[in-house]
Amino acid sequence: MKPTGLQAQTGRFLIAHPQMRDNFFSFAVIYLTKVDKEGCEGFVLNKSLPLNLGEALPNIPIGKNTTVHLGGPVDKKSLYFLHGKIDNSLHSEQIDTNIFCGHNYTDLLANLDNANTPLFCCLGYAGWTQGQLPHEIKNHDWLVAELDLWTLLRIESSQLWSYAMASLGQDYLIWQYYPLVPSWN
Repeated sequence: MKPTGLQAQTGRFLIAHPQMRDNFFSFAVIYLTKVDKEGCEGFVLNKSLPLNLGEALPNIPIGKNTTVHLGGPVDKKSLYFLHGKIDNSLHSEQIDTNIFCGHNYTDLLANLDNANTPLFCCLGYAGWTQGQLPHEIKNHDWLVAELDLWTLLRIESSQLWSYAMASLGQDYLIWQYYPLVPSWN
């Protein structure tokens, strides 16, 4: 499979190569929230948990039915949010146009008064040390893509990898049908 030619950068996506055999990252789609000289961080978008935000935080006023995801193997006890623009948020960092990231849920929920504000929440994050992700991309473990986060988050988690792969264009369409366990084919 040929690389997309894009480099990892904040606001872009990683799509796991279909033949990646990592227990955690196989068929993962990751949104990169930080790419700098020290390393990279992001959130796996397609590992939903059987838990919603209302179960995790019973006193929240809105977003109770928002599914909680496993964002990565690092710091799995911390809750992180990707959200649209909200007023007066002191603890969220802008990632891209109308995409913000934070982990202070008290601040977020105090200012998230509009049920139409996009919201994604997860436990943990994915992280790479300096030089690690570029090495993995060079080894064809990941494809780098420019996609729309809020469009992707409307896709069912189980279909997200196939959708993201198909979004890369004609050269990648066949891969969207790659079986989760090739030996069962």
